[in-house]
Amino acid sequence: MRILVADDDHTLCDNIVKILKLDFYAVDSVFDGAEAKDLIDYYQYDLLVLDWMMPEALGIEVCRYARSKGFDGGILMLTAKDATEDIIEGLDNGADDYMVKPFKMEELRARVRALLRRKNKMVEEEVIVGSLKLNKNKRTVFIENFEVSLTKNEFLLLEYLIENRGQVLTHEQMLD
Repeated sequence: MRILVADDDHTLCDNIVKILKLDFYAVDSVFDGAEAKDLIDYYQYDLLVLDWMMPEALGIEVCRYARSKGFDGGILMLTAKDATEDIIEGLDNGADDYMVKPFKMEELRARVRALLRRKNKMVEEEVIVGSLKLNKNKRTVFIENFEVSLTKNEFLLLEYLIENRGQVLTHEQMLD
């Protein structure tokens, strides 16, 4: 699962990225709305975590932009704006969930899991490519019914390569 975190608070953004990576998500981060739009055009994300108040483009603008481009993944708005009309505006403009800052990281993790779980697109639990069988939930790999032992990073790289099969990937993309 690939997640984009966009927040102009560098410390908060870095902490969110670290927490999500502990749950084995591939996470990209940016600090302004224009960069978020660029990455939405370039990568296929399962979830966007957007701060409302960002330079270059507000999070709500990024949310509308993503939906206008056909993005069907989850969108979680993070903001200090706690007025009811702001929450309604966020949800009416395409956000699936809304969290008011400050928040607890455990709640963020739970909301991320819920958004990824409830999306209409079905996540393949098991992917078969030739004689290779990869189970995403159990984090196992079999080749011709023999289990292959992989480190966490090896598994994540193999999963990323399988998800992007048929595409040319740069060294930087694979390192991310």
